[in-house]
Amino acid sequence: MDKDDDLKKLSNEELIKLRDLTEKTKWEYYNNFNKLTDQVKYLESIIYKKCDHEWEYDYTASGPYDGPDKICNKCKLYRNHYMYEYHH
Repeated sequence: MDKDDDLKKLSNEELIKLRDLTEKTKWEYYNNFNKLTDQVKYLESIIYKKCDHEWEYDYTASGPYDGPDKICNKCKLYRNHYMYEYHH
């Protein structure tokens, strides 16, 4: 059976409940995503300070007019401490 056919069989009240539940779930995922993104930034700020970096050139991240960036071959973070300052 087709998904559209199943939805068309629902009453308007059931569709509203389903929409509201879907919207609630969407915002829960969005909030969880933001929390995880913040946690990654926090972890990277600590890693950047603690790592005994071994820098190497990274030609994949630079544009045609930029020089190559440097990336640590241990922690895989870029040589730019401003990127890893954590402001909560």
